[in-house]
Amino acid sequence: MSGELPRVRCDDPSTWRHKGEKIDLPRLLQLIEENGGPEGLDLHGADLSDLDARPEVLRAYVEAYAQEHAADRTPPWLRRWSWEVISIDLSHAHLENADLLSAHLENAGLAWAHLRDADLRMAHLQSANLARARLQNALLAFAHLQNARLWRADLQGVIWYESYLDRTRMQRQQLGPAIGEELAARGRHAPRDRFHSLGTFHHAKEAYLTLKTNFDSIGRYEDASWAYVKEQQMEKAMHFPTTAGHRWIRRQLRIGARHWRKKNPSRLRRFLRATILARLRWTWLHLLLFVGLRPTDFNRATAELTQERAEEEHIDRPRWLRNWFYEGTCGYGENPWRPVIWAAVVVLLFTVIYAVAGNIATGDVGAEQGDPTHNPITALVHSISAFATIGFNTLEPQGWGARLLTAVEAMFGIGLFALFVFTLGNRMRRS
Repeated sequence: MSGELPRVRCDDPSTWRHKGEKIDLPRLLQLIEENGGPEGLDLHGADLSDLDARPEVLRAYVEAYAQEHAADRTPPWLRRWSWEVISIDLSHAHLENADLLSAHLENAGLAWAHLRDADLRMAHLQSANLARARLQNALLAFAHLQNARLWRADLQGVIWYESYLDRTRMQRQQLGPAIGEELAARGRHAPRDRFHSLGTFHHAKEAYLTLKTNFDSIGRYEDASWAYVKEQQMEKAMHFPTTAGHRWIRRQLRIGARHWRKKNPSRLRRFLRATILARLRWTWLHLLLFVGLRPTDFNRATAELTQERAEEEHIDRPRWLRNWFYEGTCGYGENPWRPVIWAAVVVLLFTVIYAVAGNIATGDVGAEQGDPTHNPITALVHSISAFATIGFNTLEPQGWGARLLTAVEAMFGIGLFALFVFTLGNRMRRS
């Protein structure tokens, strides 16, 4: 058709018909009418900041539309939830890269809307329907999302810092493996200036706290547990290697990868270097930062930070070690299998020690103890009995060294059993 509009490409800003255009509510309603409804409406990169589409404001336009058209005709931009509750309908509209800063879209119909990379900071989306909306990499910092419906919406890479969530219906699977703040802090987010200021482990920790509270409010306790563990992991990363340290390490690894590609044209050799040498270099760079041997380029980068950011980037080794211990032993109280695994490791480790040392004697009850043995079965039985603090009269540690090892293993057993009971109870409480 000769009158057909050119096809809009999301990755080609030259095809965006309303890029940068300031659109207020009357202009938006006009565009929806001209389009025959919100479906397919091209608002790529449009400036809809401070848009006021509250139901009470929209009601005046509904009355004006009824006077101009048939009384029984519904405006194409209207979503009527009930006789009294109305909202603007933007379902299936293309709002990629749009500026919706501080927009009022309470109760708005945004199902299936395309909001990739949209700026929704401080937007008012209370009770909005965002089911199946595509919000990849959207900026929802400080947005009001109380009672919003995000069922099956694509929320990968979204920035959540200081957003207001309360009974917002969503699932953690929609968020992907990590939220936008964490991806930005780890240097995995798409490079955008607006993500840089919010891309720290501190912001990620606060965002996961917000998500955890919201998951609790809607009864999704498994999702709340996931958000809690992620929150604690972000706190650990805050203390070491910090956001600046992590970015410096990634930059050094990229420099090394480019150097290896030049020296090794063979794909196999590049793969081996990327998997083995890169891991060794990663460990070495972390060790340098942990012991305080900071290179000159790292000190130069951190010297440019503000005082507030410099305090956030302070390496706190004792708190990092504490968090590392909590995560390794029990997954911050959320993984009861970790104490079980550590219990098996302790029992097997002490079994090897007893068998190699040969300091466990066997004998019948009431009879004289026999000679110490290197039998691994005997060592395993004694290790299990010592770990469980039950003891057998037929097995006796010989010498002060063996008795000390038995006492130490019993202490490990008591501690790990208590940790297992605590973690299991915590999981049962959340289930």
